[in-house]
Amino acid sequence: MKEKPWESIAEKLMQDIRSGKLPPGEKMPSQNQLAGHFGVPRTHIRKAYEQLEELGYLSSHQGKGTFAALPPPMIPLAMELSGFAKKIAQQGLSCENRVVQRKWINYKPQLFQILGASPQDKVLKISRLRVVDGVPAALHTSYLSAARFPQLETEGEGIQSVSQYLRAQGYEHCQVSQRCLAMMVPTKKERKLLELPGCCPALILTSKTLSSPDGEVLEVLRIVYRGDRFVLQL
Repeated sequence: MKEKPWESIAEKLMQDIRSGKLPPGEKMPSQNQLAGHFGVPRTHIRKAYEQLEELGYLSSHQGKGTFAALPPPMIPLAMELSGFAKKIAQQGLSCENRVVQRKWINYKPQLFQILGASPQDKVLKISRLRVVDGVPAALHTSYLSAARFPQLETEGEGIQSVSQYLRAQGYEHCQVSQRCLAMMVPTKKERKLLELPGCCPALILTSKTLSSPDGEVLEVLRIVYRGDRFVLQL
């Protein structure tokens, strides 16, 4: 497929920013100036600028203009699920955990079956947004069954950390099973929470948390990682 003019322009500007020819913080030429320089309609420059801003190579400030920038460094993503905040801190980054949703969900056959819940049982959905250095980076969503945890209906509203809650219930030793990592487009709500532009794909990891050694399913977990913030570490 032939590359579109705006894609070539975006690639050229990206290379100039990476090489330091356009150092971060330097004000970019106006769209009209670049249109004349490249001999293309202004719409092509606008599309190139939009693409570069989505990728973190441009920063727009109302009334001041558009400036060259470098995206934040990629965060190594290991397959271990525990200690997310600790791993972020080890890299000198700040991490804030925000509970953005606690909700009893309607019956979903596959999910309820995995959790060992019947259609009449209650399943709690808890979503936590991980904000790294002030930027939304990952969304952790856990599903817990009240059939497994009888006190969940009264204790659910106070849960901040699912791993701490499991330990408080006596599950000191857990294991992760059936992990699946895929590059997918998150849901509309997930994209909004993570501030992902358009239909930008993300790394989505699904897994089950099992008690040890009997292997009871305690939690179903879905983690959405921003694809522009994490790199998979094998």
